[in-house]
Amino acid sequence: MEALWRVQDSAGEVEEFGDIVIFKRFLDRFCKDEENNHRRRRLYGDEDAKK
Repeated sequence: MEALWRVQDSAGEVEEFGDIVIFKRFLDRFCKDEENNHRRRRLYGDEDAKK
């Protein structure tokens, strides 16, 4: 409940929090994709990473 009051007292709008969440999800997905690509490249070579 205390966290709810902090959110209400903050200057940020709800839409901004939604945008932040969407951006965070996008960034997490991008990082995972990059990590998987780098792992494939290290394990199997450049040819398999491009598939």
